[in-house]
Amino acid sequence: MNISKYKAFIKTVEHGNITKAAVDLGYTQSGISHMIHDLESEFGFQLLIRSKSGVELTTNGTLLLKPLQELLNGYEKLCQTVNSINGLETGTIRIGTFTSVSVQWLPKIMKKFQEDFPQIEIQLFDGNYIEIEQWLEQGKIDCGFLTDSSHYKFDFVPLKKDRMLAILPANHSFAKYERFPISQFQKEAFILPHKGFDDDVLNVFHKTGSRPNVKYTVKGDSAIIAMVANGLGIGMLPELFLQGISQNIIIKDLDPEYSRTIGIVVPNLSSIPPATKRFIDYLKICLINQYKED
Repeated sequence: MNISKYKAFIKTVEHGNITKAAVDLGYTQSGISHMIHDLESEFGFQLLIRSKSGVELTTNGTLLLKPLQELLNGYEKLCQTVNSINGLETGTIRIGTFTSVSVQWLPKIMKKFQEDFPQIEIQLFDGNYIEIEQWLEQGKIDCGFLTDSSHYKFDFVPLKKDRMLAILPANHSFAKYERFPISQFQKEAFILPHKGFDDDVLNVFHKTGSRPNVKYTVKGDSAIIAMVANGLGIGMLPELFLQGISQNIIIKDLDPEYSRTIGIVVPNLSSIPPATKRFIDYLKICLINQYKED
């Protein structure tokens, strides 16, 4: 079994380009091409369609993509387990994450983790909830940050509650009030996050049975804040993302109050690789200590 060939194939598919896969894996372009050609000869059929713009999977290549990814994941877990038995902390952790976690949590936690476990490599994949769930299904990541707004096929490890908050223009008529009633979202122009980012917001309205007056649908929380600051409407975003925001907006608690729970999702808690388990345990401790200090 030639793991290098499988890695070459998977990386080429991820990048859609042989040259980028070669740079990523530390090979020459011809070396990657040769490995994929050998793999196609070994299997007896073509895996990729080459063109000037890059590569695409053939039908047979598509069928093999997930099994090969699972094989690589299993090999990585095997190596980590052997190293763990020998008292070594090694491996690679591939983590799916969304913006507020990437900005507010991961830099400090990763810095401490890498100081304590320098032989464990962390790879981050930034995306929305839909993409993170798809990456887990495909075996592209080992774990992913998500919230309890949706029902997943995977095991969900809750980490922290995060309040949902109203964001208003600075001159809004509710500026003098302590809380913003959820029913008011039906009466004013509302700026909704784009699909894949909107689960937490829609979950609040689903629980209350109310419907927002959606005027705009925007991809990106920063764009929502900019639009609110310019008086184009009102919005709702999680507290974690709003930390440190100082633009021309007002942030209000909801009435009634609602929170999302941020957690980390894995395919199966009973069979996760040792390095991933180490990271999740470390993450829990860091978050507990961080919010004790706050």
